[in-house]
Amino acid sequence: SEWPDTVKPNLNMDLDAMPACEMKDHQLRDMPINAYASDFFRHGSLSLLIKENGLTSAKAWYLLKQWSYLLKDIAKGVKELRKPTEKEVEYEQYYGESPPDNMEKNETVKAFALLNTQFQELFTNWNKQQTNERKKMEEIKKQEIQKFEED
Repeated sequence: SEWPDTVKPNLNMDLDAMPACEMKDHQLRDMPINAYASDFFRHGSLSLLIKENGLTSAKAWYLLKQWSYLLKDIAKGVKELRKPTEKEVEYEQYYGESPPDNMEKNETVKAFALLNTQFQELFTNWNKQQTNERKKMEEIKKQEIQKFEED
């Protein structure tokens, strides 16, 4: 683990006293744990995400996409599992249909809905930015090829 190596040398580190968990894949191989989703949510930078977490750009996109799906599922599950508020029950009894999404919700549902919305917006904007950068690079390559062919 790199963590003990990155702290001050005079700080006594007992790794057995540190709370930790091990992750294994379906073949029981060790899976490194990192904070890619938290890092992305904090700064939204692909270059920092790759540098800080030792990822390729393709792996970073894949992991963030998986996190995006997971976060959507969690937000949806929390909403479905919670107990309806009095206002929602009254609305459903009166109108005979489920209340709109903007009805009063408990704080947990609000928090996950907000987290999901913010992450999805950040990821969507990041994808648009990556697409635009790719298009710019393709255009530059085309221009360089044309210039080379003209010479």
